Amino acid sequence: MKTLLDEVTQTKGVKKGLVMKSLRAALMGALQGPDLMESWLILRQRQFDVPRLQAALALG
Repeated sequence: MKTLLDEVTQTKGVKKGLVMKSLRAALMGALQGPDLMESWLILRQRQFDVPRLQAALALG
């Protein structure tokens, strides 16, 4: 996931911190919390990540 994150931020020219905060808000519903990558992995294992990301995109 880290490689993908690095690739996206470089390709789109956005700051990594902004992407991380946006992902955290979409996945966790908060701007602060435990390690994002570890949390995302747990959400992925339980198949909760995609629906949460889709819901966040639908709000935008």
